Amino acid sequence: MSINVDSIISTVAGIIEPSGDRLDFTGMVVTTSSQVPIGVSVKLASLLQVRDYFGNGSDEAFIAEKYFLGFDNSTRKPAKIAFYHHSEVDTAGFVRGGSLDITLAELQSYVGTLSVDSDGDASGLVNVDLSGATSFSNAATVIESALNAGLPSSLTVIFNSVLKA
Repeated sequence: MSINVDSIISTVAGIIEPSGDRLDFTGMVVTTSSQVPIGVSVKLASLLQVRDYFGNGSDEAFIAEKYFLGFDNSTRKPAKIAFYHHSEVDTAGFVRGGSLDITLAELQSYVGTLSVDSDGDASGLVNVDLSGATSFSNAATVIESALNAGLPSSLTVIFNSVLKA
């Protein structure tokens, strides 16, 4: 007596083009780099993008250099590489701003207020004057000092030159 295969497994009909054009290969790399925000996958489409994001001599750039070559004799190369942060120790929360595409003179023209809540403690409005900033990193230090003046716990503000953030 024969058994109908449909009673054992279910299938969904679909057609994959013989050329494989509809399939893209994206690999995942788990990294301890602090460049990758916790809980977010960063997807990059080329070795150049990986180098721009992590730095030219980074472990991630070394991995991507090999990864984007693909398999020996392959006709299709990987489309993207995704990086996911894994922290081996307890990690404090953080906020990363967008990339700054401004000059130091433009940054120095900022005078205004910031408001930050940290661990349930509101700093209220903090006055920030960046007119005396000597660099983007120094501006981060000025912002850090202004924020910490209004909070019972300390915050760290860092300018990341690779991400320009």
